[in-house]
Amino acid sequence: MNRFVSNLILGLFAVALIAVYGVSKQPAVFSLGQMLPQQLVRTPSGVQAAVRLPGGQVIQAQIADTPEAQAQGLSGVEAIPANGGMLFVFQDDGAHGIWMKGMKIPLDILWLDSRGEVVQIVQNAPVPDSAGSELPIYQNDQPAKYVLELAAGTVEATGLEVGAELGLS
Repeated sequence: MNRFVSNLILGLFAVALIAVYGVSKQPAVFSLGQMLPQQLVRTPSGVQAAVRLPGGQVIQAQIADTPEAQAQGLSGVEAIPANGGMLFVFQDDGAHGIWMKGMKIPLDILWLDSRGEVVQIVQNAPVPDSAGSELPIYQNDQPAKYVLELAAGTVEATGLEVGAELGLS
């Protein structure tokens, strides 16, 4: 009986240890609502967050979480640093169209679900031919809560693909 109790306690301890270790190794929840205030950085150009790519690279993304900021987006920006971008945060998962109005540089555009999983990618969306031309609207097929705009070529350079999970640092 004594040996049975010892084995039972040891087994329960092992199960508890595995459960705790497994939970602690889960990827970070990709939700601005879960972010600590110190994870958001106020800069002269607005609020930024660090978006962690699967390969370990960190993107300093400006946050566009209001209709005004989302309408402006990166319009008029002359260049995006290799570790820069813009994260559009929407209230709900859904279809979110992106256009290139006023853009001076091509972009990689990623749609992310509420967990931070990449559900769709457009690589190297081109600069519009002229201000008066009809602009294409890039839209996701799978529900998304976030859109991440990066400098064109970032997706290829980092190996990002649909199904990759991004996190917030």
